[in-house]
Amino acid sequence: MRCIGACAEHAAGFLTGYGSFAERVLNMKRRKLLLLLATFLLIIGTLAAHSLAHRKAKGRRMPNGDVVMNPFQTLPIGQVFAAHRIKEVQTERLTSSLAPVAVRQNGPDGPRYQEALGYRFLIYTAGFPGLCRMEDGRLVLTMSTGGELAAGGYLRGRKRRGFVLFSRDQGRTWTQPRPLATMRSAAPLALGGGRLLVRVDTHSLLFSDDAGTSWSQPEPIPLLTGGRASNSDVALSCLVEGNTVTCIFYANKLPPEKGLETFLRRYDTASHTWSDPVVLPANWTTSEGALVRAATGELVAVFRSDRPQIPPPDKGPSSDHWSGLISTRSADNGLTWSEPTVETLYGHVHQSLLRLADGRLVMTYGARIGELDGRDYQGIEAVISHDHGRTWDWERRYILFRGTSSHMQSPQSVVLSDGRILTCFMHHVDFPWATDEDRRGKLRYVSQVAVVIWSLQP
Repeated sequence: MRCIGACAEHAAGFLTGYGSFAERVLNMKRRKLLLLLATFLLIIGTLAAHSLAHRKAKGRRMPNGDVVMNPFQTLPIGQVFAAHRIKEVQTERLTSSLAPVAVRQNGPDGPRYQEALGYRFLIYTAGFPGLCRMEDGRLVLTMSTGGELAAGGYLRGRKRRGFVLFSRDQGRTWTQPRPLATMRSAAPLALGGGRLLVRVDTHSLLFSDDAGTSWSQPEPIPLLTGGRASNSDVALSCLVEGNTVTCIFYANKLPPEKGLETFLRRYDTASHTWSDPVVLPANWTTSEGALVRAATGELVAVFRSDRPQIPPPDKGPSSDHWSGLISTRSADNGLTWSEPTVETLYGHVHQSLLRLADGRLVMTYGARIGELDGRDYQGIEAVISHDHGRTWDWERRYILFRGTSSHMQSPQSVVLSDGRILTCFMHHVDFPWATDEDRRGKLRYVSQVAVVIWSLQP
């Protein structure tokens, strides 16, 4: 019995030892498998990294047979050739390349930026643009060219020729300029369908019933009492409502009074007649104005205004750079107006107004004496009203363009079919310094017309 018991104990010990041994063998196999798997993954990773490095080192083969190392030259070479072909004269090319430009929006938490699009017209001394959008989405742009080199190197814009251009692709390209009139400035207005009206300087109107293919003979704008002309911003901002076109004009006061008076005047496109002027308060000290109908039914107007003591009287003669902006509203179609609010004290001019489909108002203007990050600057800006012109969101204004000359002029804006905004404007390139031996280099106020296509930020 003792022998049997001992044998049983030995058998049990053997089995226990065998189990431990089997478990150790199994664990060893597991470790080997894990080691093999890790080695396999390491080899695969090394091969992948080597392949990636090889591809990077190899670069990209281009259509001309070269292998380039950068990842960004992806434009078709034919497109590049078309945009940058070298010719002594490229009279058929109208604009610079449609290129990304930075548009800044200020805000309480700091500025935000968007990649907008921009270009300039390659038209000699292009200036004084006017812009509108027809019902079919076609854009109409007017501008003038020319001028005379006067004493002191000033390129004066007296004898200028006017042209009209059209765009069917949201302002990306334009037709060749068509002669329009001898003029300094013009302003196209879409009257509905294929009908267009163009105000030529201060003296006449042109009409087209075939979307600008042909134009009427000039229709004179009747003079005011005392033979005074109805002046306006170089890009007249009018409100078109059916057959009624409402405009803001200004004129010299009748002698012996001095200064300017601002007034509303309405034109009936059916009868080709003008209403009597509705004169605005003289103490507003206004001149140029922009007008829009808010979604509430009120008229909203923004005026260029000379503010008291700006600049101080002891600082010498004033320039028109010192004008500011005031805004006001009318609930009775322009007969009476709210007390104006001073939006800017000085340095902001040539305002225009645009109403969006959601009721917001967009005002663009030239910042001739602007401020940005505590520094003086010049540019084109935009500001939004979310309450139908009662207030303007100056804290979140947009910086559309930054220039090097204080002559920022005539921004005009339209809404494109995709909701973006196209703003066209004029600015100058100024060369004031020159030696007596090279006086031709002293060109002052050489005008250019440029475009920015941008979006409102949420």
